[in-house]
Amino acid sequence: MKKPLYVERISGTARYDLPPYLSREIGRIIVHWAHFEHLVQDMVWQSIPVSQAIGRTAVREPRVSDRLEMLRDLVKLRGAQWDDELFKSILERTKLISARRDLLGHGIWGNHNGGMMNMDDVWHVQLARGSWPKNISELVEGSKKIIPEMVAMPLAKLRETTSEIVQLIGDLKKLRASAVAATPAT
Repeated sequence: MKKPLYVERISGTARYDLPPYLSREIGRIIVHWAHFEHLVQDMVWQSIPVSQAIGRTAVREPRVSDRLEMLRDLVKLRGAQWDDELFKSILERTKLISARRDLLGHGIWGNHNGGMMNMDDVWHVQLARGSWPKNISELVEGSKKIIPEMVAMPLAKLRETTSEIVQLIGDLKKLRASAVAATPAT
């Protein structure tokens, strides 16, 4: 199904006073994502093996997708095995959800109803990265850094993101459980 396209040049003040139902769900996303990142980092520390205190001191924390790739390399170096298909799925979903989490946590929010807020409002968050699709780039001069896109962010989409992160956490725990250490040579 094609997504409808509405082009409108708008300007206004960024909003920080999101309704409580949106703030609550964005908070859940941020907290769940932080937990996911911690679980990945803990797996890295365990694979080295170092304590959390030593890990926090000595091991840098790149993007979570880079940490997952580092973890994969550590598992291979140690001769261990795990569910590779599950890992690939986790890595792919991590990259997509990470971008959405960053947009929600760092983006500029707004709505188009003149300040009147209710549960039926569709709030938007400003996306100022990437390039416009080819079918739109003819209408828009410049990148999204110059002319940002306002992405509709209804509550249902936020709840879907939270559910995706919860599933990612569950799958990461399954991945950890699937790991098998290398058998020593006898």
